[in-house]
Amino acid sequence: MISLKRARQWLRNRLFRLINDRDEISNLGLRLWTRHPAVTDKMFFAMSRRYERAEADLATKYIRAEHRVLEIGAGVGFLACHNRRNLGVRDYAIVEANPRLIDLIAKNLELNGAADVPLINAAVAPADGTISFTLSDEFWASSTAHNDGEVIEVEAQTLETLRARLAFTPDTLIIDIEGGEISLPVDHFAGFDRIVMETHPQIVGAAPNQAMIDRFSAAGFVLRDENDNVVFLERA
Repeated sequence: MISLKRARQWLRNRLFRLINDRDEISNLGLRLWTRHPAVTDKMFFAMSRRYERAEADLATKYIRAEHRVLEIGAGVGFLACHNRRNLGVRDYAIVEANPRLIDLIAKNLELNGAADVPLINAAVAPADGTISFTLSDEFWASSTAHNDGEVIEVEAQTLETLRARLAFTPDTLIIDIEGGEISLPVDHFAGFDRIVMETHPQIVGAAPNQAMIDRFSAAGFVLRDENDNVVFLERA
């Protein structure tokens, strides 16, 4: 049974879109395309507010134009557009596991003058091959970390394999993979000097999430900053 709170949120999202519906949303000076099945009423509302603002704030604070960035789990491509257009990062590449988002990311990159950013449809994983990926009604909940929706098989590649596919060597990682980060061996991050990571204690549990952070600390990363559940790790 739908709770009263969820019913109110659904009505808020529906009315907000009916009143404000348009082809593009402007957020942080970026143009975001809305005419896509992934942009539900809930997503339209979020994109019109502080969508991915914690990640954007940390990126703005710590990422420089000369950094070479690999982003894994791009959503609609908002952060990529922000980092390329607003921060001036030239060497940038995107990896997104959800095949239903690839054309939307490409559209947003085009709208924001970043159509040349490489876009790879794959999931990052502990080993190369394939992996089960769950598609959720709201795309941001899609993940390799649960199987409570439509499950498909997607290409899986390690961080090392993904790095080798690029024309540049990334030194900075942005990663938001809805709990999948917990399964990645910390030594796979060895090539990066800095990491912006959204953690998901609400999915993996608080203790396993803290244990992951402790493994990064033991591997030589320092937790420099955090905003909500997004952390900034930098090699000491």
